[in-house]
Amino acid sequence: MSVARRITVARTTLIARAIVFAILPAGMMGCAQEGKTDRLIQISYTDYTTLYTPGMVQYAVPKGEMTTVVRGNPFPAGPADPDAIAGAVPPPGWLSPPIRFTTKPGPGTPENYKLVLIFTPGSPGAGDDQTCADPAATPVGPGGGPVTLQATFCAGDRWVSHLVAYGPAVTGLGDRQFQTILAQVSILLFPSSTPDQMRPFRPCKPPFCM
Repeated sequence: MSVARRITVARTTLIARAIVFAILPAGMMGCAQEGKTDRLIQISYTDYTTLYTPGMVQYAVPKGEMTTVVRGNPFPAGPADPDAIAGAVPPPGWLSPPIRFTTKPGPGTPENYKLVLIFTPGSPGAGDDQTCADPAATPVGPGGGPVTLQATFCAGDRWVSHLVAYGPAVTGLGDRQFQTILAQVSILLFPSSTPDQMRPFRPCKPPFCM
């Protein structure tokens, strides 16, 4: 764990499913409700360090875009287009004007602040500074099966916010299940509140968690 204090927001399967239903766009709600249990998106947990502030996100995007690293292939056919995947991540709703995520940042876009998306990581787990320092060091498996996504917002070599999401196998970029997974990245990695402000909503209370 980095020097910054970690604040973990635990997610049981039940809580994760409730979160998904709460934030699904209306057009996707019926689709998810009609699907089987294994069609639901699950967020195993989200982690934040006390480095996180909404102001940091604003500081990271002076040119309206965030540097993004995409590793692994979530799709069954052919190589994935990393920049197309990055561009499909919706901007945080509270941030104005809207930003975009790109693997091809233009001049003036900070590269030390970045979003790292790793699909089918060898061992998805807690936030780790190594993910930020060297994303290529995380082994990835083949695509085509159920989606596992490890997403991390980085400031330099330190992780700031982190999540692991699980979902069903997807067919491509336009698959609504895949779009729902990417929506979780925007909503949960880049909240409009600081970790301390989010504390009352956590499922555990001191002395069992800090």
